[in-house]
Amino acid sequence: TSDAGCIQRVCLAASEDGVAFRKPFVHKIAYRGSTANNIVWPPDGSVASYGGSAFVDTNPAAPPSERFKMVSTSTIDGKQGLWVCASPDGIHGWRETSSVPAMTGSDTKDVAFFDHAIGKYAVYVRYYGPASDPHSTAPVQCGQLGDGLVPSHRRIGRCAPLSQRT
Repeated sequence: TSDAGCIQRVCLAASEDGVAFRKPFVHKIAYRGSTANNIVWPPDGSVASYGGSAFVDTNPAAPPSERFKMVSTSTIDGKQGLWVCASPDGIHGWRETSSVPAMTGSDTKDVAFFDHAIGKYAVYVRYYGPASDPHSTAPVQCGQLGDGLVPSHRRIGRCAPLSQRT
């Protein structure tokens, strides 16, 4: 959802079959004076968020306190970028997994997951940045992501977040 402050929120929708969804009230975060809603993040007005994409972390090494992860292009503590957040149950205890963003923020709905084929976390982003060939269909490597944003070089890429690179 979005309002006059351009803060988007992440809301819970649950499904047993991936087709029919329910949106249970979690009574966690007040919105327009009421907690009768399904908002799970951000916890307060201190985060300028542009939404987020949550996923169940299937990494066998993930601690129970981080069973759910989310990537969100947000501004937290004055730092704008793609943040990685974690929660034990997808509803309570959402927190940033680092004191800095994982990478430069994106201008679209970022999607992340643990990729068992490569044994790392992967995130799909749409990114404005430097590229030797702006029309290339080759994946953007994490090393190519930086702060030198060039609007004419729009790229779609896949890479492991900085905290997961080896």
